[in-house]
Amino acid sequence: MQMKCRNYPYPVLDYYSDNFVNCRFQTAIITKITKTAYVLEATSITSSRDLRKYIEDDKACYALYIECPTTMYRQMFKSKNTSFTVELPVDCVEGKVQICPFIVAVSDIENYSCSNFHLDFAGLTFNINKGDVLAIDKDSDFDAMKEADVLRNIASIFSVKENKESNPPVMDVNILDNKIEILMSPQNYKAYTTLKQDTTRIAILSSMIVIPALVHIVDLLKNGKIDCEEYEDRRWFRALKRRMHELGLNIENIDEGESAIVIANKLVGTPIDDAFKVLSSMYDSPIEEE
Repeated sequence: MQMKCRNYPYPVLDYYSDNFVNCRFQTAIITKITKTAYVLEATSITSSRDLRKYIEDDKACYALYIECPTTMYRQMFKSKNTSFTVELPVDCVEGKVQICPFIVAVSDIENYSCSNFHLDFAGLTFNINKGDVLAIDKDSDFDAMKEADVLRNIASIFSVKENKESNPPVMDVNILDNKIEILMSPQNYKAYTTLKQDTTRIAILSSMIVIPALVHIVDLLKNGKIDCEEYEDRRWFRALKRRMHELGLNIENIDEGESAIVIANKLVGTPIDDAFKVLSSMYDSPIEEE
């Protein structure tokens, strides 16, 4: 949702026309992240006394229209208060989330007028329907991706699927979508779906499946076989870029001093260590901590 400049059949307080004079409408948004939600703290103000009066009289309100192209999430949030908070569950949005602030009518308004109308509208009144836009500010967006340990949660950027091609390899990788798809042969996929039910085996499965996939991707990046500009909009790429930055690595120019397998293990917190501990405990042969 990129709000384009548009004309309405009545004056709207916007940032791209002179329908109103000597007044403005603006919204500031601060985005915070919790374990379960993206929290948007919005503060909307307008210097139009008439619009403020319509809000006070419960004829209008401030609003945020939020849309996520990736998940198709769309929702309008409304408030009478100049400062209000919106919470978006982390499961509802992914990637770029677009936000457009409004003032909208919450009831039909007969003979709508404002003292700040341009002279072209002086003396005119309009019939406004419930839901009509009265003011609009510039849209903005944020990247819906958890800052902390985004790659330690395997499910966040990896998707394990069955390879349904005829005579498929035991394992393959697809990087064309928002998640890195790990494609398994039918037999191996069936085994994977059974084994993953036991959470103690996650580290083992990660070492067997995720690490080889990451090694392949890091190797492609190191050898310039992935066009970074082409993949910039994909969620997995942005996650890798952010995680590499945390590790002091540049995804567009990975240091040749470290091998792909070393980098891959750093990216997900060396699951091989945990895998060995799990296997050791299964056979009553604990690994001593150094």
